[in-house]
Amino acid sequence: MTNKEQKTKSGFFRSLSLAVIIGIAGGILISGNVLFWVGDTIVSDQQFTKTTAPLIKNPAIQTAVAKYGTDQLFSNIDVQGYVSNVLPPKASFLAPSLTTQLKKYVNIGLQKTLEKPKFQNIWNNSLQKTHNAIIKGATNYKGDGKIDLGQLFTFMTNNLKNTKLGFLAGKSLPANIGQIQLIDAKWLPIVHNIVVNVKPFEAIMTLAFVILVCLSIIIAKNKNRIIVKMGFLFSFLMLLTIISLRIIRMGIEGRVSADYQNAAVSAYQIVMKPFYIQTATLLTLFLSVTFIAFLTGNSKSAIKFKKSVSTIISGNIHKLIFKNKENKLTNFIAKHKKYIIWSIIILISGILCFITLSLATILAYLIVALVLILVVDILSANK
Repeated sequence: MTNKEQKTKSGFFRSLSLAVIIGIAGGILISGNVLFWVGDTIVSDQQFTKTTAPLIKNPAIQTAVAKYGTDQLFSNIDVQGYVSNVLPPKASFLAPSLTTQLKKYVNIGLQKTLEKPKFQNIWNNSLQKTHNAIIKGATNYKGDGKIDLGQLFTFMTNNLKNTKLGFLAGKSLPANIGQIQLIDAKWLPIVHNIVVNVKPFEAIMTLAFVILVCLSIIIAKNKNRIIVKMGFLFSFLMLLTIISLRIIRMGIEGRVSADYQNAAVSAYQIVMKPFYIQTATLLTLFLSVTFIAFLTGNSKSAIKFKKSVSTIISGNIHKLIFKNKENKLTNFIAKHKKYIIWSIIILISGILCFITLSLATILAYLIVALVLILVVDILSANK
């Protein structure tokens, strides 16, 4: 085999390895993004409360809850029959119209109640307690998804501790009654595993993603180019995720009845807001990395861009400050310019690994990095 054939074969396997590794990293990124949202929003008690608190304060949701409550009340209770019984026989024909008016007033009364901050606090406290009970139950659950009457009784009575019915805690039903199966939920063990292991899964997926990205950079011949390509790919995946959120919202709009459509869309937007922000933050992060990798690369377009910026900004400012009289500092920076810039990038990247990421923090650190790089360029001796 000739050297040319060996190089061709080696290049093919390198490209194939990079494609596989980057593809796996992309899959981990998408699934990890969802997992982080589940762990930080659905499982986390504090974040769940913070996320769901605005639900009952939303006018569209208040209107829907009031309508649903009113409809359920009037469909399960024969209000018109009660009204007919109260009215004199000769006035019984007024029952339908009076019932309609009464339904209208009940709906208005419910909506006004839902608008009161005191009721909203009660609603949110109840929702928080329910969430705590579900997460606690999922955490402590041990079984195959089958729940019998005895297990349900034990779960309910354990929550009665420190109450007037606390004497029931620790009691159990007779064997012939307690073993009556109520639910066969095969998803319960899955929920248990997610709730218990969500944090370790997050750490494992983060570590796996970082290792695969680093491995791709090590294998690639052109480091900057592979970083730019990965940055574009990961940015595109995050953009697709945001588009998918929009498509799901449109699907909700099409499936829910007109009476509850606005409420369903509002609830979806409120609950999914942390996921959208998280995805947009990652999109901004990857675009920032792509841009910095492009600036530090040696491609023709990058060199042309840097020369233009350097000539317009750095060169003129440098001449204005130093008046073509270079010194040890400017010569040192010029000689080690590439290493200094990479040190800045590594430092900023390291900081981002240990802080809570948000759009604001990423943009702030990106601006800091660009300013520092520009200062290095200005101080660098013109050669």
